[in-house]
Amino acid sequence: MTKKGGQGDDASKRAASLGHELRQGIIQATIWGPVSATEIAEKVGLPADKVRYQLRQLAEVGIVDVVERKARRGVVEHFYLVNDSRTVLEDEDLGDLPAGVRDRFYTQIFKLVVGAASRSFRAGVLGRREESFVLNVPLRLDAEGWTELGPIFRKTLSDVERVKAKSEARLETSGEEPILATAALFLFELPPDEEA
Repeated sequence: MTKKGGQGDDASKRAASLGHELRQGIIQATIWGPVSATEIAEKVGLPADKVRYQLRQLAEVGIVDVVERKARRGVVEHFYLVNDSRTVLEDEDLGDLPAGVRDRFYTQIFKLVVGAASRSFRAGVLGRREESFVLNVPLRLDAEGWTELGPIFRKTLSDVERVKAKSEARLETSGEEPILATAALFLFELPPDEEA
């Protein structure tokens, strides 16, 4: 398992947090901008104390960061933002995880993507923009073809992360309203009974 130094860098702990349904809802609430535990509690319909506890757990493994503190009514309120670099697990990290942790992680990722696509469809914005891209490509591959696809998907992820970083920097200076979007990449084997 890849260790990048420090307690918060354990991939197994991050995967367990990312595969935890309650924590995943809290993570999603921290994606679009700094939010407090109280604001998250309202969004996810949980008591603020429970959300604060989960946020502490997520902060411990580096998935969310405290990015702002404000004094309100004699207490300091923390505002959280997801740390995107901590929500991506490398191939070697996933391969080293116990099967149950890995399965929960994958389940949550699928739920998030399907949920986001459903919301987009219901809102009538799925495919509205010219560069929208939704595609399913059934494949019949040999071992060499399977091996060739992995680096293509990793390069695409790297390109997506590069564009995201550049866009965020431009948004910070321009004040332009962001286009909220999600990009999902999947490459997975199907069971033999689903072969065409």
